[in-house]
Amino acid sequence: ACCCRQIRVTPLSPPAYIAIKILTSLTLAAGAVGAVYLVGAATNQAAMPMDLWVITGICVWIGSLLFSALGLFIGYLLPSENVTQIISLVLMGCSFAGGLFIPVSHFPHNYAILAKFTPLFGLNQLVHYPLLGSHFEWLWVLNLASWLGVFVLGAVWQFHRDTARV
Repeated sequence: ACCCRQIRVTPLSPPAYIAIKILTSLTLAAGAVGAVYLVGAATNQAAMPMDLWVITGICVWIGSLLFSALGLFIGYLLPSENVTQIISLVLMGCSFAGGLFIPVSHFPHNYAILAKFTPLFGLNQLVHYPLLGSHFEWLWVLNLASWLGVFVLGAVWQFHRDTARV
């Protein structure tokens, strides 16, 4: 509540505050993605052409926006003592449903159709696309952009609601 009081007395709007939080998370994600790729290159555990290193790194880095927006939304939606547990469960469920653990091609037909509408499906497909060389689908970009929009709007709405109570 203290943070919300301080933010409320500044001219910073909820969308601007959320945008700053998301840009900050992009900066932190760049360090994490860079470290993982550096270790992969240094230990020679992943043999890929240089263009794939760059493309997949950018996809993962940009894809981190989805996770930061989801974290902000759930963080403003729930009490702080419950956020970590809930985010863990949500991410695990979304990971299974979006095909991160089991490829969507192995899902029964109805589940494979449903998987295309889950939050991590588009990101999963976009990150794997350069590696697999499969057919690109704009549905993946639409999925990622739609869920990113839902989570950002949800975070702005919850932040605005939270600051209105103070």
